[in-house]
Amino acid sequence: MKNYSTFKKHFINLFVFCLFLLYGCAPKQIVKKEEPQKPTKYEWVEQTLARLSLEEKISQMILSRSYGYYYSSKSEQYWLLHHLVEGHKIGGLIFFQGDVYETAEMINRCQEWSDIPLLVAADFEWGSAMRIRRGTRFPEAMAVGATRDTLLAYQMGKVIGKETRAMGIHQNYAPVADVNNNPDNPVINTRSFGEDPKLVAEMACAFTSGMQSENVLATAKHFPGHGDTHVDSHIDLPSVNVSRSRLDSLELYPFRELFKRNVASVMVAHLTVPSIDSTKGLPSTLSKPFITGLLKQELGYTGLIVTDALDMGAIVNKFGSDSTAIFAVEAGTDVLLILPDE
Repeated sequence: MKNYSTFKKHFINLFVFCLFLLYGCAPKQIVKKEEPQKPTKYEWVEQTLARLSLEEKISQMILSRSYGYYYSSKSEQYWLLHHLVEGHKIGGLIFFQGDVYETAEMINRCQEWSDIPLLVAADFEWGSAMRIRRGTRFPEAMAVGATRDTLLAYQMGKVIGKETRAMGIHQNYAPVADVNNNPDNPVINTRSFGEDPKLVAEMACAFTSGMQSENVLATAKHFPGHGDTHVDSHIDLPSVNVSRSRLDSLELYPFRELFKRNVASVMVAHLTVPSIDSTKGLPSTLSKPFITGLLKQELGYTGLIVTDALDMGAIVNKFGSDSTAIFAVEAGTDVLLILPDE
């Protein structure tokens, strides 16, 4: 945890993705010869990282929960959010609930409070209406998958991307790349594009292309695959008890295809897969064999890696908040989503 090179690797990864969004869409400007040359994106990352304390570097890895409502400047919620952003210098926010205009206003206000641009995320699997009032609602993924129309999936991703960016949100935790081959699955179910890994891959890739064309970071989830489970990870820790060959041919197939299409981010699930890591009770989000071994080294993924929410039952029932953060970072995670003690 105190190893500087480990922190440096995580923060460069996180900052470069933020800069891809914050600078990539800006209009080109002609720089006069007499003006000093601005630092490149990588130079800005290095300079910013160098001036941060260890505590600030840790905070930059954290995305906290927020809501898109107008808060009085005298309210407890207002000052709690202000303290997280300006005081603790957290790396970003994930927005739940609210109104489209109020969400945009709160994001702008939080960005003003922060010295370092915040990474703002949301969970818009079937449109911004999933979390935000007056957003567009699409059918859930399984209905879209039933059409087998990749153009439709692309257009859905593109519209979601437009609305996401319009609110000031940079990252969407979608598409769901889980193969729902278990009809009794209590948590994925219709959130998946279907039970055929090739169909799921095709639809998820099309959705991703549409959304990323609007400069929104798509996030493939829930790695390595939450489709064949009987337990909801919001409540307890599921296990995927399948062979490695089965995992390669089914669960991992959509993720491999998404990685080829340069999906910007991946969310790691809270579940165990004994064929990858036999450590009893250790979820993949906290497992180095999963994140560093399988995801980074074997599959060659170099994008942004985010945990599923760390306040879910699969985590809080078994681990303390301090050990959770330490294990996740040591495993190779870049972003810690919603710590248990928030």
